[in-house]
Amino acid sequence: MMSKSIHNIISLLEKSIGLHPDSLGIPSLEAAINTAGNDAGINDLEEFYSQLITKPDLFERLIQRVVVPETWFFRDQYPFTYLRSLAKQRKDTIAASRPFSLLSVPCSTGEEPYSIAMTLIEAGYDTNEFHIDAIDINMQLLSQAKAAFYGKSSFRGDGLAFRDRFFDPVENGYCLKSSIVNAVKFNQGNLIDSHFLAGDEQYDIVFCKNLLIYLNDNARKAVLRSFDRLLKPEGTLFVGHTELMFFCQYGYKPVSQARAFACIKSEIQAATQIKPLPVAAFKPKTFQMQATDMYIGNDKILPVTNEIVNQIDNNDRSDLSGSNAPTDGGEFERIKALADSGRLSEAKSAFLQLAKDYSMSSEAYCLAGVVDEASDDFQKAEENYIKSIYLDPNNYEAMLNLSLLYRKQGDSQKADIYLDRARRIDQQKG
Repeated sequence: MMSKSIHNIISLLEKSIGLHPDSLGIPSLEAAINTAGNDAGINDLEEFYSQLITKPDLFERLIQRVVVPETWFFRDQYPFTYLRSLAKQRKDTIAASRPFSLLSVPCSTGEEPYSIAMTLIEAGYDTNEFHIDAIDINMQLLSQAKAAFYGKSSFRGDGLAFRDRFFDPVENGYCLKSSIVNAVKFNQGNLIDSHFLAGDEQYDIVFCKNLLIYLNDNARKAVLRSFDRLLKPEGTLFVGHTELMFFCQYGYKPVSQARAFACIKSEIQAATQIKPLPVAAFKPKTFQMQATDMYIGNDKILPVTNEIVNQIDNNDRSDLSGSNAPTDGGEFERIKALADSGRLSEAKSAFLQLAKDYSMSSEAYCLAGVVDEASDDFQKAEENYIKSIYLDPNNYEAMLNLSLLYRKQGDSQKADIYLDRARRIDQQKG
């Protein structure tokens, strides 16, 4: 059982940085808290909690233990390919008369904002033609970013020609050339703070990848409000694999570029007007299924074939109300986090284990679709989203995911139908 002191410290992290405990797991958080306390020479957790409240530097060291970055240069190449395309297009417009403004948050140890800078230079920009702000809450990570020294783990994959162009080899690693270092401005900041970058000009591009998966609902809304304020109209936001849906439910439009995982600011709805998506949980349906055509309103969408029905019915549909059933969504969030971080094989393995241990439900099929889509298996993703909706015609998340999938594939008609249905579901929930 969790001690009161551990509970209080976790609550402090939730309120201060918006951390969703399930995203990291309680055992991992407890280990990080105990290690941070020991590092500070404080073995009594109640005393540690008291000092965390009054000593910002101690709380900073706790954050350093909790937030362990996993990043490298040009992580997931597709968003940077799309950024390069956008940058080249902008070169030929009147907007090129002013500097291209970009934001990377959280920037961690600097690999992402420096990758952005290298992308723009390769797109034909001089360093005086763009401005990059890089923000993180962790001062230790910012110090590493400013030092611009990187070991082998920051360079992954086969496409490393950029390293020869932009880095100087030194003992035990590589130093980024000063022209790139000077193109990025690093600062400390908390994205969920209502005064985050208050008074600053708006940005053309924002990178915020794989952050929302670690945040609670209130923190996610705070992030949304910050980007509503900081992103220019028609500006582009790059996010993680499973985070795209969150912004699209508030009016952002997904781009059609495959695996860019980007959306455009358009008619943004106030965050207070739409309920945030609930954390997914297993809610099995017990009604009898049969092959049929699926309708939304008067629109025939797709046939639910006997093959799909048999696949669903062949799963163990036992009662999940027992103590061994997952009810807090923690395992769902962990699998989503694995998919967002690009660890797709681990995400698939974790999901297969989940499917083995528990009966399949609408939410489970929706999660399977998310993992399949992140793996570019669009046909399998479509099939799993359809299974999810068949089991629960009011599954908002599956509806919105399927709409985005069709939009990505260029089928605007189906995308609009599912999006309209998702909106109606949300309105009915009040």
